[in-house]
Amino acid sequence: MKRLIFVTLFWGVMSTAMAFNSSPEERRDSIIILLGKKTRIAIQTTDKAELQALRNYDLNALVNRVIEIQEKTDARAGKDTSFVMNGDTVLVRDNQVTIKDTERGESTFSIRIGGKDGDVSSGDSTSNSQPRVYKRKRTSSEWYFDLGLDNYLTGDGKFPEQNLNYALRPLGSRYVAISHIYKTRIGGSRSPLSLTYGLEASFYNYMFDSNTRIEKGVTSAEFVEVMDGANAKDLKKSKLTAIYASIPVMPVLQFGHSRRSFRFGVGGFVGYRLHSYSKIKDSDGKKDHETSNFYLNNVRYGVQALVGIRGIDLFFKYDLNPLFTEEHGPDLRSIAFGFRF
Repeated sequence: MKRLIFVTLFWGVMSTAMAFNSSPEERRDSIIILLGKKTRIAIQTTDKAELQALRNYDLNALVNRVIEIQEKTDARAGKDTSFVMNGDTVLVRDNQVTIKDTERGESTFSIRIGGKDGDVSSGDSTSNSQPRVYKRKRTSSEWYFDLGLDNYLTGDGKFPEQNLNYALRPLGSRYVAISHIYKTRIGGSRSPLSLTYGLEASFYNYMFDSNTRIEKGVTSAEFVEVMDGANAKDLKKSKLTAIYASIPVMPVLQFGHSRRSFRFGVGGFVGYRLHSYSKIKDSDGKKDHETSNFYLNNVRYGVQALVGIRGIDLFFKYDLNPLFTEEHGPDLRSIAFGFRF
């Protein structure tokens, strides 16, 4: 029941955050045309009827005419130049082109050509005020899925010896997380620095390497051998699963275009334990599980890093506080690493 309540609240918060972050422009009818690698034309209108009005204009002829005027006049020096197309007045000032409906005397569309980012963008305007220019949003958001391996290190920074009953299977312990991350650019439109932050649900699966299972003892977590009468029971699987809700925060540097960029970031996270349980499966396929806190720390915090090139991202996480509460279990710190999709 606790898990169901959390999942409902968690996804509710994330959905609300997505809706809050969306701008009014994103909910308009729009067409985006990509030209090469650096240039785009973004046409946004309040309804589809206004979008249909674009059929009355030859955009190629319009752009060619504007370029000719800018080459022959001082339009880039702040002077206005105008001409008539399809019975409407086209006003050119600097890199801004405004098309006015002659009958209504209102601006119908505005087009920005060039600019320091090399973009071409256009939008609708319903008044005689200066045309609106749509710029790249400072904040955006994406969903991510992390898949990798987890383990833990002892207090001296080493993996537990394999003869210890809480040693893990290196390839059997898997880490899974799903997150909704916001990215806010810091600085100007060409700045490579951004701050990422959001909400994350993470699942740590610690797969034990021996025929032991974790139990909650009277004063501490205990790793006991599973017996079948007088003999040790042969187990196919024995694991401890811990589920956390976390808030990751990380500054990221990104160089190059999005599909060919290099990314690097270092930050931190803080999380809260939502649920934990143990599960065993014997050689006959019989399963048994136990739900308990096993003296695990409810709060976890640590550092994280991300490195990516082109479409491949690698992540690494390290807990700075122990997995178990003090004097109620071995001194272990969780680590996780893998791929982000």
